[in-house]
Amino acid sequence: MTEIVKTNQQTEKLELTEEAENFFNSINKEKPIHILSIIGVTREGKSTLLNCISSLYEKKNSETKFEIFGGIDACTSGIWVKQIELNDKIILLIDSEGTDKGNDVITQKIITLVSLLSSVLIINFSKIITNYTFKSLSGIQSIAKIIKNPKQGNVPESPFPNLIFLLRDLLSSGLTIDKKPCNAEEYLDYQLDPVNHISDGLSPIIMTINSFYKKKQLFAFKKPSDNQIQQFKNGNFECNSDSEFDQKTNELFQFLENGFLEPKLINGNQCQGSDLFLYLKFLIEGINEEKVDIPMISDYIEQSKAKQILKPFLERIQQIVKELIENLEKLKIMKN
Repeated sequence: MTEIVKTNQQTEKLELTEEAENFFNSINKEKPIHILSIIGVTREGKSTLLNCISSLYEKKNSETKFEIFGGIDACTSGIWVKQIELNDKIILLIDSEGTDKGNDVITQKIITLVSLLSSVLIINFSKIITNYTFKSLSGIQSIAKIIKNPKQGNVPESPFPNLIFLLRDLLSSGLTIDKKPCNAEEYLDYQLDPVNHISDGLSPIIMTINSFYKKKQLFAFKKPSDNQIQQFKNGNFECNSDSEFDQKTNELFQFLENGFLEPKLINGNQCQGSDLFLYLKFLIEGINEEKVDIPMISDYIEQSKAKQILKPFLERIQQIVKELIENLEKLKIMKN
């Protein structure tokens, strides 16, 4: 597990970590990269879910697990990533700090960055979708403010991910609309209809979600058993029992594997790890300046690659010039 982005509470900016470039450059260049991320409030099982999915991908308990803390402190700070290399693809699992950690500016920036970085974004809720849970995602509104010209220029593919709403610890009554039972599709359609949120002031958030995100799906989980919770605390994330929680986790996993988790594209093209690092760097610079010019992504990456190619030549020229100056100084001394 590698921290790729940290937060600066004083400047309220996102910062690349020293480990980020090495991590992305080490990714196998021959395989497509799929990125699964999760956001939501703290202590609602985000990291646990990623561990379960990781276990299913690896068919065994992962040796490197997302850290799970006890107590009241938030478990994750900044943005962390774990790589799983399969026969035909690379899976990157991204965990980020909770959307309720207190600094709204940083929260907005993290939501925007994780959204633009992902192939699939999971929004993790507890029990049912309420006004509070939508308000915890108020940072989504900032996306509409800072994304410049998302539909202009040569942008053959939306930079935004597919979206999964995940309801954890679902109430025994199940999904309902106005106290009437409904299925997941009906429930999600109702919650994402801005008309149903005019009175509570959440319509702008809903409209942003509908405008920017592509495919949307909802999964609802019942609470895991006490025995499973203890297993999670002990670091065992295998989901091979007949419990409803394990069945739903496997159902989510199969849904991702059946095409919902797509390769990450940058301007319509599959990317390598080095491209992804430059893309991440571009996004952080833009988000910190509150302006992300989507059509400029390709130019930025190409220019950055060109600089990297020219760097050793420029360094050699500088060395030659330095040696030439030193030799000229020696000649002057000899003449004198």
